[in-house]
Amino acid sequence: AFAEGLVLLGILWLIASRPRKPGVTGAWFLIAYGVLRITTEFWRLPDVGVQKLMGLSRGQQLSARMVVVGLAALALV
Repeated sequence: AFAEGLVLLGILWLIASRPRKPGVTGAWFLIAYGVLRITTEFWRLPDVGVQKLMGLSRGQQLSARMVVVGLAALALV
């Protein structure tokens, strides 16, 4: 909750405090939230019956996709 609450709030506050093009803050949300989720998933108990793919849990895989979408959105803005 700390990483996905206070840390994410701080990151987005720094980004949103300056004028930006529309969509930049949303793209950074996807990137930051995805990276924080990947990091916190290392301490989370794995889901029963879900196998790891390339050493990543299902939550980390989905979060990695979120980071890629955020980077693509940031490149398009």
